[in-house]
Amino acid sequence: NCRGIKYIDKEGNYVDMGAFSRIEKVDEIPWPAWDLVSLQPYWASQKSHGPSTYRDMPIMASRGCPYQCTFCSSPQMWTTRYILRGVDDVLNEIQHYIDKYGITSLQFYDLTAITKKSWTVDFCTKMMERGIRIQWSLPSGTRSEVLDEEVLPLLAKTRCTYLVYAPESGSPETLKRIKKRINLDRFTRSIKIAVANGLILRINLIIGFPFETRRHIYQTILYGWKLVLMGAEEAVVNLFSPYPGSELFRELDSEKKITLNDDYFYSLTSLNGDYTNFSPVTFCKNIGSRELAFYRIFSLASNYFLGYLFFPRRIFRMLKGLIKPGVSATIFERRMQDLFKRKRADAGNFLR
Repeated sequence: NCRGIKYIDKEGNYVDMGAFSRIEKVDEIPWPAWDLVSLQPYWASQKSHGPSTYRDMPIMASRGCPYQCTFCSSPQMWTTRYILRGVDDVLNEIQHYIDKYGITSLQFYDLTAITKKSWTVDFCTKMMERGIRIQWSLPSGTRSEVLDEEVLPLLAKTRCTYLVYAPESGSPETLKRIKKRINLDRFTRSIKIAVANGLILRINLIIGFPFETRRHIYQTILYGWKLVLMGAEEAVVNLFSPYPGSELFRELDSEKKITLNDDYFYSLTSLNGDYTNFSPVTFCKNIGSRELAFYRIFSLASNYFLGYLFFPRRIFRMLKGLIKPGVSATIFERRMQDLFKRKRADAGNFLR
């Protein structure tokens, strides 16, 4: 038996060999063998998941996610068992990267990096005790439940400079229906504490769930504005994508709303990467795709406009990064540096 594969046999029958059992002793998994690839080209092109420094390194401290959000495929892919690595094992890996590669920043790629408060406090405390002074960030999006008056100052002290919150919606009804079990009042308080501790914040929001109405979407847009005016530097609104394996995907598939082919999978990868697409593939029953595309662009533009209007120091920081690229504080600054880099390269090619 070779688990983990599915295939069509000689008789044309579909054969499913079943899934692999999960690795539970994650501390026994070897660290990535980065010496087998050349990291320099990635650093030279400043490839990163979040804001970049000169020598970023990805890392993971956990596997899985204990929550059951209906738009996410994690419960089907990983189950809801959440397994954390030992703090010492993670810190040993970090120290190894500092000593061997001279990294300048770490980016945690975990699905839900901060879920267990005691682990997070232990991680930050031991990080300071061991004298590990390196910039790090949480660019994938995390929960707010344990990000409180005790944890957030610890993150700031250990040089966590960028933190992504993922409330997904500003509508209590939407949150309930997608099983995103967060309290918006407590969430907002966590944002306030994080801003007070100097953390740069990004907020991930989603509109266009199949059941949503304009009221739900307006609530989300307004909530994004509220968090931006409180000091969050980015509040990005994306369109709902039915990921294969998610609960909402199964519902849409059973309703014959999805046709699985190459075009469908391409639409998933390109949906929230092309903001010039005014006819995206959407699945909202009450609002058309053009209107949703407008809401997405309007909210994105207005969020950045409000942020730079009320916090003008960010303009000077961005201009500094354009003049001397290499380090960015936000994803937007990173994209602006990429754009100017391409323009300079095009101009150089034209002159030659």
